[in-house]
Amino acid sequence: MQENKLIITHQDGSQNVVENPFLPMQATYAALAADPNAMPELPDESRAKILAEIADEKNRESETRHKQAFTGMNRHERRKAAAIARKK
Repeated sequence: MQENKLIITHQDGSQNVVENPFLPMQATYAALAADPNAMPELPDESRAKILAEIADEKNRESETRHKQAFTGMNRHERRKAAAIARKK
């Protein structure tokens, strides 16, 4: 795979090139993130698994933002405090 292309080489030496092979799955995730009832043709097991992955991703993002908001001092404040501590 190179630069959003999937190159499939067959035993006879012929090749198939698939442009942006992840686009259909990305579209599925985006559609389900916007509306959990979208794509009625999708099996219930697949829908549940994708929705769980979307929820996990949202939880990880919110935890990261939460940690960043409550870490206290930023880098500059930590460096300043360390410099003051070294002087003492």
